[in-house]
Amino acid sequence: MKKYSNDFEKFITKLRKVIRNVGEKTGFSFENMTVSVEDNDREETQEIIEFPVNNLLFDYMEGKINDLTKTLRTEIEIVKKFGLYTDSGFLQEYDKVKSNMVIRLHNITRDSKLLENAIYNIRGDIALTVYWRADSGNTRFFMRMPKRVIGLWHLSQEKMIQDALNTTMLISPPQKYDVLNWLTGQEYTCDIDSASGWDNGPLGSCISTEEITFGAVAIFFPGIAEKIADIYNGDFYFAFPTQHEVMVHNIEKTDPEMIKKSISHLTSDRSEDFLSYHVFRFFRRTGEVEVIS
Repeated sequence: MKKYSNDFEKFITKLRKVIRNVGEKTGFSFENMTVSVEDNDREETQEIIEFPVNNLLFDYMEGKINDLTKTLRTEIEIVKKFGLYTDSGFLQEYDKVKSNMVIRLHNITRDSKLLENAIYNIRGDIALTVYWRADSGNTRFFMRMPKRVIGLWHLSQEKMIQDALNTTMLISPPQKYDVLNWLTGQEYTCDIDSASGWDNGPLGSCISTEEITFGAVAIFFPGIAEKIADIYNGDFYFAFPTQHEVMVHNIEKTDPEMIKKSISHLTSDRSEDFLSYHVFRFFRRTGEVEVIS
């Protein structure tokens, strides 16, 4: 490996000192956790510090050393308090933390850098991505899980994703929302288990979760697509205005091109919430999902 620049070496030395000081104040051991840090001017990657701080290094590059220290200490306290790592710095047993694993959705093209080394599977251009979640009651903290934990926990990626979908559904159950009633200030949540109240027209029906934020994942919850297909008595289309909800459509009442035009219009000024331009079809007979437009 080539030698790093003097400035980068100085940065690493000072960062290690900051981490050591934070560790001493929090009583948190770093001996068993590593993360990769890149020198942007070189191709090599050097492992230097521990997993919970993997997104904080560039703050220091911008002269935000105080913010880095404060955020680092906060993240360490969170992973200690909610049990992702033991007090001695070892990754906790999977069975003790799997109830905190959830799924968030990402667009695989827009978020390609973010998804590097993440745990996910793909539906069309959407990545179902595994996060660890801590909920203090006032704030929620999310951390993408790196691929290396699969080996440490001796899991398959498919099992971890399925477990995370089950947990997400338990934490924030799916809901059907009446958009027009919401806009007019009337009762706007509906029972997703009920066969009544579904819009079979061109507007379709809005599905999200109880928490709404990142609620588009609801369409991938176990059994939800099958339930909607039973209500529509056939296949259905679905598309994503944002990452927070999904619109489902009876295929006999609309066409995918009309849905795509509507989605394109809705997403044109919502880049921060964008998930997909595509229209998907759920096939009731096979249970498969395909991109059709």
